[in-house]
Formats: sequence, structure tokens, C-alpha cells
Amino acid sequence: METVEDADHCDRRDTLYEFWDELPPIILLAISSKVMSSHPARSPILRILRRGVVDLFDEEPKERVRRALKADEIRALLKDEGVEMSKTNLYFHLGVLEEHGLIKIVAKLLEGRHKVAYYGRTARGIIHRDPEESLEKYRRNFAEAGKLAKAKLPELDIGVVEGLAEEYLGIKQRRDAALADWLASNEELINRQGVDFYALFEFIKALDAVSPEYVQFLRMVAERLGIEVWELNP
Repeated sequence: METVEDADHCDRRDTLYEFWDELPPIILLAISSKVMSSHPARSPILRILRRGVVDLFDEEPKERVRRALKADEIRALLKDEGVEMSKTNLYFHLGVLEEHGLIKIVAKLLEGRHKVAYYGRTARGIIHRDPEESLEKYRRNFAEAGKLAKAKLPELDIGVVEGLAEEYLGIKQRRDAALADWLASNEELINRQGVDFYALFEFIKALDAVSPEYVQFLRMVAERLGIEVWELNP
């Protein structure tokens, strides 16, 4: 006979399957690029948690995809991808990903005498950007353009040019957030057609390059720097 404790355990185990449908379709995270690039296990961990595993049952439904995995499962799947590590090291990397909002503990279930943590993603689609790295790149590019402009405009303040780089980054961050909202609002259609969120994000982002906010800002920059913008003729 099923006890109250058993029933409660089953309810909480259902969370391992059901949490995925409750996640936001896509989130944007501002994190250092080093968080993902400093160890080859971190990107595969996110892929593994997105792919999940298929659990088989005697009753209906016969199969359920579970995207909340315990450390032992993640470690074994990493090994399949050619990444081997100790359990201690794995917990360290899981902690880093959790600290930066990429994964979370979905549930802790009693298995034997111990509670076991199951890890899952914080969103079905995760796009991360390094704002400091982006700002450094934009400042460098704007500064180089400023050097050329200063030859024609000796009074030009390079500090102002660097400030324009910060404005440009702000626009890109706002537009990325708007694109993420657009994807979220069209989630049902995107899923029904089997469209890849990441590929679609990059495609829409390319189309967004002609948005009035970008065009007006870049025209202003061209005028400030005295750079003529012309249309290339074939």
C-alpha cells in the first residue's frame, strides 16, 4: 500500500519532468565569457541538460524526457562526450554555472539514506553576452575611427567618441532584450514548427540591424566624426 511519504515522493519526482515546461523559453545573461570558456566541461553540461535523458516506464506514458539530472548522470554523459573529471571537480563546475544563473537545483530527492540534487537549466534557451568584452571591442573600434576623424577635426574629444561606444552597447543590449521578448511571445509557433531558438535569434538580430534606433544613432556618429557614409554601387 502506498504511504503518504511515497505519494509525496512521487509528486516531487514529477517535478524532474514538469519543470521544463515552466521555464522561460529564452533568457539573456550578462556574464563574463570566461565563465564558459575557462573549462571545456561547462558548455557540454548545458547541452546535456537541454537534451536530457529518456526514462522508460511500464505504465503510460511509456517514455518521459527528463531534463533534470543528478551529478552521476551528468558525469557519465560528459564522459561520452570525451570530457572526464572527478565528482569533486564536477560539483565545482556545477556550482559556477549555478552561481551565474545558468543552471539551478530543480529538486533534492531522498534516494537511500541521502538527498540527491537534480540539476536543470534556468531557461530552455540561454544566450549569454560579456558586456565588458563587448564594450572594450566597441571602444577600440570607435577610438580607431576617432583617430581618423581627428585628422579632419582637431577639436574632436576622443573621450566623447568612447562615450558613443557606451551608447552603442546600450542600444544593442536593449535590442537583444526586445528580440528575446519577441521570441518568447512567439514560442508556441516556434516550437510547433521545430525552429531552433538560437538560429532564429541570430537571424532576427541581423534583420534588426536596420531598425530606426540603430540607423539614427549610427548616422549621428558619422556626422560627429565627419565620416561620409555612401552607398556602394555594384
